[in-house]
Amino acid sequence: MNISVILDTRTTNKTGRHPVKLRFNHNNKSVYVATGMFANPEEFNAELFFTGKDKRYRRMNEMLSSELERAEQLQFNLKRKEAFCDASKFKELFLNKRPSFNQYFEKYIETKIGRTKEIYQSTLNKLNTVMGNVSFEEITFSFLQSFERKMMEDKLKTNARGIHFRNIRAVYNQAINEDIISLSLYPFRKFKIKKEATLKRSLSAENLQKLFAYSGDVLENRSRDIAKLIFFLIGINIKNLVFLKGVTDDRIEYYRVKTNAPISIKLEPEAMEIISQYRGDEYLLRFAEDYASYKTFNTKINKHLAGISEKLGISKITTYAMRHSWATLAAELEIPKETIAAALGHSQGNTVTDVYIQFNRRKIDDANRRVIDYILDQK
Repeated sequence: MNISVILDTRTTNKTGRHPVKLRFNHNNKSVYVATGMFANPEEFNAELFFTGKDKRYRRMNEMLSSELERAEQLQFNLKRKEAFCDASKFKELFLNKRPSFNQYFEKYIETKIGRTKEIYQSTLNKLNTVMGNVSFEEITFSFLQSFERKMMEDKLKTNARGIHFRNIRAVYNQAINEDIISLSLYPFRKFKIKKEATLKRSLSAENLQKLFAYSGDVLENRSRDIAKLIFFLIGINIKNLVFLKGVTDDRIEYYRVKTNAPISIKLEPEAMEIISQYRGDEYLLRFAEDYASYKTFNTKINKHLAGISEKLGISKITTYAMRHSWATLAAELEIPKETIAAALGHSQGNTVTDVYIQFNRRKIDDANRRVIDYILDQK
């Protein structure tokens, strides 16, 4: 099979230019694939492709090189599998091989779980709504700029836009790794993803004490208790908290929603006291039975925590702030970063760390006790 890029001088468009095509020739039979590009003979070379000073030519040549590379990769893969075919069949395989960027994105999402999956789905939804279904070749520097402008018109903040762009970049990088698209078309070389400093989410020790000492109505007190419990359980995710099944040897054990990392936390007396007040039947806590979804429950808790923070005159409190607060206070106590990371269930990217976490529960237990004592014993 001979694969080449040619200028098909047999036909012309309305401007008198000829179509640029991929040609697959086998046993003296040729089939063609249109590229959507047109050129005059004086501006096109079979080896160099588009020649001249037009700024568009560089991008067009990159696209042609990418398509040529993709065809050659397909030919190599077929040879390796000893799956030989004629030119017509090769064309059919070539045209059906590459999905659109959106279609590839969908398949990529299937490899994710939990909150990460939801975040990637949110990006795909935004891409579908704002830009529609696009090919890999359409994702250029200009495309990314246009997408950003439209998101800004929709009042999306800098960091929200940054999440979408980082997700798009991750999907594109994976497509490069799988030889779906050529590295030469990579659009993020010049496009810089903007980032804005976020407000500190953690509460100071003083403000945590104010929250823990607060007493209000039944719903406020329940929200205070949940915030305390999350803190005593090293910033457990609200979904994991709601669906805890039981206690084993004075410990709770679960897989963290975001990373699927195994977590084991010793239940300190302060945590057990709160759990005993809100015991469930099927689950450790009754909230999965009381609410249609954990998200509804979380919304209710955060609403009342916001009200409490207003009354106390402190920065807004959320369930997630408890996780940041635990980590911040642990750092203040000079607990090693490795222990803090292990306690929070951060993925370290290797199996050695998983073993480390499993065999150093005592370090995490000691760290949690120190943080709790630091808050409860402070005057």
